[in-house]
This record gives sequence, C-alpha cells and structure tokens, in this order.
Amino acid sequence: MRVDKPAGLVVLWANWDSVLHLFRGLPVSIPRLMVRVSNVSLARNLGWPWLGDPSPLPDGEGQWLSRYVFPPGWHSILGPILGRLMVIRVKRDCSRVNIRPDTLCLVQPMPGWETVRQRLGAKHLLYYCVDDYRAMRPERSSRIEALEDAIVRQADRVVCASRFMQQELIRRNPAATARIVHVSNGVDASFLVPSPLKMPDPLPVDVSHLRRPVLGYLGGMEGRIDWPLLIRVVQSIPDCSLLMIGPLPRLGTEDAVWMERLKSNQTVCFAGPRPQSRIMEYIRAFDVCLIPEPLRPLNIAGCPQKLWNYLASSRPVVSTAVPEQMLHEPLVLVGRSHAEFVERISGALHSAGDEALARQRLELARMHTWKSLSGRLVDHLKTFGILPSDKG
Repeated sequence: MRVDKPAGLVVLWANWDSVLHLFRGLPVSIPRLMVRVSNVSLARNLGWPWLGDPSPLPDGEGQWLSRYVFPPGWHSILGPILGRLMVIRVKRDCSRVNIRPDTLCLVQPMPGWETVRQRLGAKHLLYYCVDDYRAMRPERSSRIEALEDAIVRQADRVVCASRFMQQELIRRNPAATARIVHVSNGVDASFLVPSPLKMPDPLPVDVSHLRRPVLGYLGGMEGRIDWPLLIRVVQSIPDCSLLMIGPLPRLGTEDAVWMERLKSNQTVCFAGPRPQSRIMEYIRAFDVCLIPEPLRPLNIAGCPQKLWNYLASSRPVVSTAVPEQMLHEPLVLVGRSHAEFVERISGALHSAGDEALARQRLELARMHTWKSLSGRLVDHLKTFGILPSDKG
C-alpha cells in the first residue's frame, strides 16, 4: 500500500537565527527542512563539516536543519549550475525526513534560486524578506532588485520582517500589495522577565565595577553604531557609564578607529561578546538600553533583534529614528537628532522607575514572542492557500 509523504516546507537560506526561530514555532503538522548555505572558507570558520551535513539534523519538533557547503561564487557566477546540485540535495534531504516539498520559502534573492524553484516542483512560493539585500551588495543592487521583484510577483505570499521593507516592496510592486505583509522579529519567551523591573538587576560580576547609571548596548557593532552620537552621549552625561557588549569591530576598519577613540573615555567599557544564554543577565542590569544605529540603508530597512530582547527586560529603550523602532513610540523613545537622543536618555533615566511604563514594554514584548509571531505566519499562509485552512 502506497503512503503519501506529508506536504512540507523547504526554507532556503535559513542562515539567520531569526529565520529558524520563526519557522520553529510552526505546528508539528507542518514539517520543515531548513537549509543553511555557505562557501568553503566561511563554513570552516563556522566549524561546519567541510562537505556540509550528510543528513538533516533535528531542530525542534517537525523541523530539520541541513547545512550545504559550496565553492566561492556559488550564489552569483556559479548560481545556475550549483542550483541543480542544490535541487538534488534538497530532494534527497526531503526524502530522508519523509516530506514532499509543497512550499518553497526563499529568504534571499539569488540567481541559483530560480533553478531550484523550477526544478523542485513546489506548489507554492513564499518569500521571507528580512533585509534590504541591495544594501549588502551595492555593486549589484540593480540585479538584486530585479531578482527580488520577480520573486515578489511570483510568490503566493511575501512576509517582511520590517514595515519599511513591506512598504518598499509594495511601492515597487503595487499589483502585489495584498500579498505583502509585515511580521516583525521577536523574542524567545524564556527571555521575558516574570514581572516588570522597577529597578535594574545587579550588574554581573565581570562588569560590577561600573558606576550607575549604566547605559547599555548589546549587539553587533560593525555598521550598527553611530559613533559620533555615542561620543556626544558620554560627553553630555558624564555621570553615566556606557557598557558595550558584543563582537568588537575588526582591526583596521573605520568602526575600530572610532571604537578606540571612544575607549579613551574612562566611563566607557567594551566588554566583548557574551554567550546567548547569558545576554539577558546584562540587559536586565541596564538602566537604559540603547539602539544608536546610524541611518544607513541596511539599518533603516531592518528590524533589530536587540529591540525585542530589550523590551523583554521591561527596561527603558532609547533609539535613533529607525523606522521599525518608531512604530513603537512612545514605549520606545526615539531621538531624531543627536541632541534629542541625549534628551531621550535623560528622560528615560528620570522615568526609569515608572512601573506602568515597564509593564507596557513587557506586554509589547509578550505580543512578539516567536510563538506568537509563528501563529501570525500560519494565519497568512492559510489565507493564501499555502497551508490548508481550518475550514478545509
């Protein structure tokens, strides 16, 4: 007796943890194969098997992860050729986890993906846009935009992690307006504080020497920091400590030069990266959480993960005028200039003990747990027939 395999979903370019988190929250009845792809040199640095995973690895209930390793140029010059090899691997991996690829989710527009889409035979196409990819490769921005617009026109559903990119794709593809939706990044439910923090937690031992109040930042720094803004902050609020946690800029970069200049101030501490399992220890200890992103294309189009980690702590958040953060004013305090950013920090310090505001920030984070966002994604997929509706 022949038994049909359950319909499954294949996610190409699940290289971001946020992608794994969002799809991990889908029901077990929707099996997913998450594909991470890298070139040989980067895979070596990441500690991947040099030929990739021989078989998909379990990644939560109903979800498997498979890492593919290809030579340099796989996503551009060699894309169409290696796309055929990818189809073979995807079909093999789907067979090994006993699913058929009814829905193909593209997370990044690349030449090889068209080959995969045509040859995989998926009934539905979902496009999950997590960034403005043109800003990642300015020299190829026109090609990337054309590839992306073609995907948008073909997709059953387009899900954007930021409202900015939703509006940008609608502007470029007005006929697809009804199919382009916004589902932001979110936070792990375990990061939520049990109740609003009227006062910050004690500082972890390794930074306990810092003087209060502590203005804290946690995240990547290359391209993500408005350094002149932070210099103005430490000069304008000299009684505060500035604690920077995250991977330090690479030597020789412009960010590294600015970091050295900022480090000359004795109130500034660059603590380096911390394990993901411990990041909330530091965030809960911040008097004020900072998002000092410069208004560059990649930041303007993004939805920073740190925003939701910050809100999960219930501590005050001050951001530059990044569109995604501006959606959540006044719970997120936005400085539209350097002077206003400093003013917002002073205001946040003054109201830091306001339990009502802390409760509202925590409630906003609760509405954006990955489980909640996955539920919204399911609703969108059902609406457009990518997944069967409850009525069916």
